[in-house]
Amino acid sequence: LIAPLGPAPGRAHAPRRRKTKMSEEAVAQVQAFTGLGAEEAKQFLEMSGGDVEGAVNLFFGMSGDGNPGAAGASADASASDWPSWATVIFDRGTQPSEAWTEQEVACSDHKGEEIGLVQHKNGPCGVLATLNAILVAERLRKGQALNTKFSRDEFASAIASIIRRCVPDDASKAVICSWRTDRHGAAIETDDVAVDRLSAVVAEGLDAFLSKG
Repeated sequence: LIAPLGPAPGRAHAPRRRKTKMSEEAVAQVQAFTGLGAEEAKQFLEMSGGDVEGAVNLFFGMSGDGNPGAAGASADASASDWPSWATVIFDRGTQPSEAWTEQEVACSDHKGEEIGLVQHKNGPCGVLATLNAILVAERLRKGQALNTKFSRDEFASAIASIIRRCVPDDASKAVICSWRTDRHGAAIETDDVAVDRLSAVVAEGLDAFLSKG
């Protein structure tokens, strides 16, 4: 399993198991640091594996703002202009923080960590961890070595498999965001892709999936 929280900035994810422990004291501490409600604090603790410091860092990494009050206010003011999926992920500010906009998908250059995806700041942990887990699982399934970086073909295959899992069983098409806008309040353009062409379409537009943002 890939841990839900990433490693120190600039280092790669490493597979490890972690039990989630959550106490009333931990919830109260997260609330005190962030100004969150109890349920929201619990959600951040779940994402951090029960670690208070990790939950607080994750909150501020996603907000892009050191002031929880200001972050909450801006979210309330702008949420109605956002598409529903954006408010699920970026509900702490008017736009994604640099933790997201400056994050690309790239393997580590550190020896022994070649199969790890580098995360620069707290924020996109879940996205990178999910992709990394699928990439590693496929290598293991094929009995391939884990000491080399992933290829473009491997990235394309893993991304396509994630999208395919989101397609209803009775659907023949997948919907892919074309990322033709940089403003979350704007209309999001999408493309319908036949499921049997999904891998080819992802491969053709792979740079868009791997580049910053």
